[in-house]
Amino acid sequence: MKIIVSVLAIVALATLSSGQKRFVCDPNKIYQENQCNYCSCAVVNNQLTFACTRKGCVNPEFPYFRRCNPKNPIPCDNCWCLPKFGIICEL
Repeated sequence: MKIIVSVLAIVALATLSSGQKRFVCDPNKIYQENQCNYCSCAVVNNQLTFACTRKGCVNPEFPYFRRCNPKNPIPCDNCWCLPKFGIICEL
């Protein structure tokens, strides 16, 4: 299966606002996007990047997770709503 990786460069400390919590990308951790794709952080060209696999997701909740609102609290520990990705959870 061919996996296409989407990369988003995150500048400075790689922090994104997410309601009351802040997402800090950690290269030593694995994340999951919308209960489907796996994501990780890496340093590329001296910038911290965040990338996720792009497999087809058959989970019927995927579109709902993808349209999360960063201002609404997420009832899970270690999960964040990132506007370009949806719900990202630390595994």
